[in-house]
Amino acid sequence: MTTGAAHELRLVLALTAAVWSWCAAWGCAPPAEHDPDAAPEGPYPLSVDPEDGSAGVFTDKIIRVRFSDHLDERSLRSGRLSLRSGSISLWVRSFYDPVRRDLVVWSSSTMRKYATWSFGIEEGVRGLDGGEVAAGQVTSFRTGEQIGGEQPFERLNYEDHVRPIFSSSCASCHGGPGQPIAGLALDDAAGVASTLLGAPAEGWPGWKRAAPGRPGESYLLYKLIGDERIAGLRMPRSFEGSGFAPPLAAAEQEAVADWLAGGAAFF
Repeated sequence: MTTGAAHELRLVLALTAAVWSWCAAWGCAPPAEHDPDAAPEGPYPLSVDPEDGSAGVFTDKIIRVRFSDHLDERSLRSGRLSLRSGSISLWVRSFYDPVRRDLVVWSSSTMRKYATWSFGIEEGVRGLDGGEVAAGQVTSFRTGEQIGGEQPFERLNYEDHVRPIFSSSCASCHGGPGQPIAGLALDDAAGVASTLLGAPAEGWPGWKRAAPGRPGESYLLYKLIGDERIAGLRMPRSFEGSGFAPPLAAAEQEAVADWLAGGAAFF
């Protein structure tokens, strides 16, 4: 052993002895072990379509992942979702539907035929409570040759599909002459455009009452489904008796979510 190597060895041994001496005096916690049976930190997938291992999948398939709890849609941006086949990676679009608890994902172009594709979630996707969604592959499937023509949401317009809902269940409080409750006017298109779409949500600072194209960032939907984190009561409410009115039917909640997902069209 050369003089230099011997000197380096003595330094390593001295440093090791110093570390063990410090641990003996002050205690050293061992590294935390990963518990594979531990509950996930954040929301986790309950189901996915297409299922893992599916074959003959449409080349324009819409991927839908249902989660155990709500996602924070703001964390879905910046390329945190991936759709790959070998070296090919497609750019994807997405939104989170809080009514169905579905992450809805579709590719910018049709997928290659007869190829195995993998859809995954990268680090950084969070739930509403801040818990991280575990990164990794969600599903892997093989395409066939056919196009299915499926759409990520039903294309609805205000006049035919949303106005009847707002008129029957919301406008008695949020509309009419005088000042509507919370300054939210849902009795006509002008009020919806000026006081709902893009307006700040007082219940959740930093959020929008309704964000066209981003239902998962729309506080209105969380008020309609009665999420435990909302301020005040689920909507609609009653000012008689217990303070609750029947919730909107599931089909009505889904219609409002689809209308927002499609950009909140008025025609």
